[in-house]
Amino acid sequence: MLGGTSDARRHDAQPSTGLKNITFAKPPPDFAFDLGTGPTSLRQLVGKPVVLNFWATWCKPCRDELDAFAKLHETYGASVTLITIAAQPRGVASSFLQQHELGAVLPLFEDDQRTVSDAYSVSDLPATIVLKRDGTVASVMIGEVRWADLKQAIDLVVAP
Repeated sequence: MLGGTSDARRHDAQPSTGLKNITFAKPPPDFAFDLGTGPTSLRQLVGKPVVLNFWATWCKPCRDELDAFAKLHETYGASVTLITIAAQPRGVASSFLQQHELGAVLPLFEDDQRTVSDAYSVSDLPATIVLKRDGTVASVMIGEVRWADLKQAIDLVVAP
């Protein structure tokens, strides 16, 4: 009988996202930001798919995947909101993006106090979270994202 109870618990358990504070099919923590168009919050983006990418300039896999996020911008345009989040001193990540001519393509939230990174329990970089139109978590990818995987995750949330 004890084995049956254990199996039932395992069956009911949600799969892990790999991030302690993030759960599939639930909204992640809200946060306020300004990407140059005025203050807004994650919650205000409900109705449109959102991709959150946590990265750092010192992280080689993070730098290597930036082309995939530039391609996301080219492929989906305004139909998907992309927010890159860097927990580094203010100005470091934005200077890096400008030097690599990605500043206009990759919207950046400088999380210099680690407020958002800590709220999302991000410790390993890079980390990418894809949100459905309803604001809930659809996909979490820890480690370098390849374009094909990113496109597949986005296609699932863009489809009506």
